[in-house]
Amino acid sequence: RRRPAAAGGASSRWLSGAAQRAQRAAWVRAGVEVWTPAAVAAGSAGGVGRLLAQCDDDDEPFQLAAWTAGGDGGAWSGGAGSTSFVFNAGPGPSFIRCIEDAALSGVDMPLLPHMFASVVGEFEVRGGGAGFAAVRPGYRGVFNLGGPIEASGRLPYVSGCSDSVLVHPPVLGDACLNLLVFPAGVVQVEHTHPSGRAGMVARGRGLCEVPGPSPGSPRTTIPLEEGSVFCIHADAPHRFITTESDMTVIAFHPDSDFGPRADDHPMINRTMVNGVSASDPSMRHVRTSGG
Repeated sequence: RRRPAAAGGASSRWLSGAAQRAQRAAWVRAGVEVWTPAAVAAGSAGGVGRLLAQCDDDDEPFQLAAWTAGGDGGAWSGGAGSTSFVFNAGPGPSFIRCIEDAALSGVDMPLLPHMFASVVGEFEVRGGGAGFAAVRPGYRGVFNLGGPIEASGRLPYVSGCSDSVLVHPPVLGDACLNLLVFPAGVVQVEHTHPSGRAGMVARGRGLCEVPGPSPGSPRTTIPLEEGSVFCIHADAPHRFITTESDMTVIAFHPDSDFGPRADDHPMINRTMVNGVSASDPSMRHVRTSGG
């Protein structure tokens, strides 16, 4: 399911010992990968980011990268012709400099701790904050800069958790970035996603539980801590658990079944022609071609 990262950035490089390698192999077989802050630091000397995974197991491929705090050089450079979804976990501020976007080129935009962004095309992020980027090749999103994240989500999710959409899909089906908040004492219902997921633990700690390697075998529990980076592959069964601590997660989705359509968006829905919404099928003749 997973295509290995480029040479020199393989996600298993941080491991030592046969037991750790076997444990990580079990995680990969289960379709879930986790990198602790120490694991990211082991491969990002000087704060320079590295590619952790290239998720190609569905129709919406993406790359996952992460970096540690305090780098003087560029922490991560997003590729041309892509859109990157970026989160700064802190403790210090980071700065985004767009390269491909001529309107924003040469400007250092602050990304304070717990702020997020979507950046179109080639860019650099540098400074004093650890973070991650989910890169969607071949997709042209919209530049966004937002946050800091809130203490709880605006929407109900499952099993007592809450959710907010941080970066909305500009059009139905496009990628998005989400906030997930797990109160202490949550045992999520086991579930899957039809496409991959990636992200970072922004606050707190918890567990990710996946089925064992064979039917009837004990379930595998993967610890998560603040700064952990994860990749959940399409259709991989999993659930999150919290005990004494709550946990806040930033989650990237490469696609969505939510968003505006040509004939269904706030501007056209609330434009009334003789008392009838311009989105109504009877008003097709007044809509711009394509709607």
